[in-house]
Amino acid sequence: SVSHAADVKPVSMTDISPLWEEMAHKTWVLYTESEMKKVASRSQITLDVITSALRSALGRGQESMKAV
Repeated sequence: SVSHAADVKPVSMTDISPLWEEMAHKTWVLYTESEMKKVASRSQITLDVITSALRSALGRGQESMKAV
């Protein structure tokens, strides 16, 4: 109703600032966790590739020694 709308006061920045700060903090935490997972995943992929290459190279070395 019109009389109810007249009771509504404008919201000041000091009222909503803590909400924005909390939301920004949560967003930052989620972002940093996501980035850490990406780095860990890339590191694991790199490690897997290096391990595979070493196993392959070592396997070829053993096969060539058997042929001698």
